[in-house]
Amino acid sequence: MDKKRQYSLIMIVSVILMLAGIICLCISLFGSTKSNKPLACALICINLANLLNIYRAMKNKNKS
Repeated sequence: MDKKRQYSLIMIVSVILMLAGIICLCISLFGSTKSNKPLACALICINLANLLNIYRAMKNKNKS
């Protein structure tokens, strides 16, 4: 796979995971659910998005 395409795909997935995490966090905070599943889902999504951002930054730093 092309390096430029891989970079853009990592960025797209990271943004999608961040949005999913924010949506789950809003459901957890403002929803009427009694379980902690939306909160756990939000934390997992946001952490994965941050890990992908760190990976992308490290690959970008190595390229320079």
